[in-house]
Amino acid sequence: MKTVVPAILLRDALLACSLTMCDDTMPILNGVQVVRAGDWLTLTSTDRYQLTQATIKVPIPEEASPDDWEVGVARPDVKRLLAVLPKRTERSAWEADLVFEGGLLILHTPDSQVMVTPVKGEYPKVSAIIDRHVVAPAEKVAFNPACMVNLCKMPGRDRNQPVILRMGGLGKPMLSRWGSLDDGVQYLFMLMPITIDEPAEVEDLI
Repeated sequence: MKTVVPAILLRDALLACSLTMCDDTMPILNGVQVVRAGDWLTLTSTDRYQLTQATIKVPIPEEASPDDWEVGVARPDVKRLLAVLPKRTERSAWEADLVFEGGLLILHTPDSQVMVTPVKGEYPKVSAIIDRHVVAPAEKVAFNPACMVNLCKMPGRDRNQPVILRMGGLGKPMLSRWGSLDDGVQYLFMLMPITIDEPAEVEDLI
C-alpha cells in the first residue's frame, strides 16, 4: 500500500534529518531511517552527538490496513529524493507517494519516480534514548555551538516561532520539539552535551 504524504512535509523532514547524518565512517548512520507505522511516518537521523526526528501523520484509506515498514536511506539517496521534491522556497500543494515493495523504497511524484535500495543493517534503537530523557535542574550545561547552529537551520517552523529547550540535567542531552502531532507533523532535535574545562570565575577566586 502506498503512503501518501504532502511533498513539502516530506521535503522538510528530509532536510531536517540531513543536518544530523553521520559521515562515511559509519554507513548505517550515514543516512536517514524512515519508518511507516500505522498512520505515522517517522524520519530519524543521528551522528551520535545530535539526533533529529520528524513525525508526519499520513492518511489510511478506510478499506485498507496499513503495511508497516522500516528502511534506511543512504546520504546519496537522500539527495536524490530531495532533488525531485519542491525546493525549500516553494510551497507546493502536491502529494508524494511512498511505496515499499520488492525490497525497494519508491517515491512517486507527478513527474518522476525514484527507486532507493535500503541500507543494509539495523538502525540503533534511538527511541529508548528519547524516552529516558527526564527534565532535571542543572546549573551549567555546555553544548557544541556548531551543532546548535543546526537547530537554527531546521525547517518546519517560521523564524518567529518559539523553540522550547528542555535540559535533562548535568551530562544529559538537550531536547527540543516544535510542531504538533495534532496538526499532523512534529519535529524533535536532541543534542548531547560536551565537557569543557572552565576557567575559575571571579567569585571562586575571592
